[in-house]
Amino acid sequence: MNTSWFRVREGAATRGVLVLDASRAATDHWPGQRALVVGVGALLPAADRPDVAFLGSAERLSYDTFTRDADRRYAANAGRGRVTGPLLDALGGDRPPLVVVCAVRPPADLADWRDGAAEGVALVRLDPASPGADCPELPFDAAAIAAALTRRPGTVRVRLPGGFPLAWDNLAYRADGTDLVSDAGANPVMRVAFAHTGEAAEVLAERAWDGGASGSLPVEPTAPDPEPTWRTLSGVEQSVVEAWRDGRAARCAACGARHDAGAVACAASGGSVLPTLVREAAGRFVRIRLGVMEATYQPVAGSAAVVGGAVVARDGAGGLAVWQPGPPTGGWVRSTEAWGAFEPAGSADEFLLALPPGKPA
Repeated sequence: MNTSWFRVREGAATRGVLVLDASRAATDHWPGQRALVVGVGALLPAADRPDVAFLGSAERLSYDTFTRDADRRYAANAGRGRVTGPLLDALGGDRPPLVVVCAVRPPADLADWRDGAAEGVALVRLDPASPGADCPELPFDAAAIAAALTRRPGTVRVRLPGGFPLAWDNLAYRADGTDLVSDAGANPVMRVAFAHTGEAAEVLAERAWDGGASGSLPVEPTAPDPEPTWRTLSGVEQSVVEAWRDGRAARCAACGARHDAGAVACAASGGSVLPTLVREAAGRFVRIRLGVMEATYQPVAGSAAVVGGAVVARDGAGGLAVWQPGPPTGGWVRSTEAWGAFEPAGSADEFLLALPPGKPA
């Protein structure tokens, strides 16, 4: 079992795109289209002002670049056909939150956006008498278009095909199966570790936008976090772990009662049978080693722990589950093996302890 670390980055800000019609049939509509772009921009913060493009062209201009020399830009594109394909090809994997296409008649290839931007394309008919298209429509109105372009970021989904998330440093993310999903609108930046077999594939990070469109975020390999330090348990705590190793309940120094293996929390005293571990995060894992003279422990850096060729993690009901790599086609399979709060992990004298969730150990 291998572990690889990655960094998910914010990426460039993704703005909507306002696509204009410079075909011969739309010549009389140019002054209105130019005024529409300026009107939309006047209603939006600078960061939300759309890029501008022309049907039949792959060039995508910033709002400022277009408005500085709009007439010359129009002249350079005048007579182009009403097709969206060049722009769609140029966008590649960068799917803007919304593409608004202004056209005297719907472009013949507008349906091609179903495979790329789905609900992220809308049509503005320059000629109200022209036929509609099989996509949402907007009126020729700056306020309506500006409102549609102010789409906000939704959730981010991060996954490694064939990988299992072990650790991440952004609390806005939560595990969803073998994916990580952020809160809507959260900062997507994080470091994340995945367990995997063989070579790591490419990590995929996709941010959704309200309205249905989505776009990818950049991800790059990064150096692993340092291994957490091994620390020493007290002599009394060592005796507790030795009893659990031998299959016996251990006497709790706080209440005097016997605690079964892994029963760290002491309900009678409100304390812990292993008080040194109170400082560790609730619900996480620690590794414990029993030596000849002392017992040591190491916090697991994350929400899941690798044990041999499998991963131990909490399930949605708060229990513990063992996950194993599935067939070569990918995916992980939950084992039918029961896993307790205190189990051997790698050798006769090393154990994995699951701390109780919800409060310190």
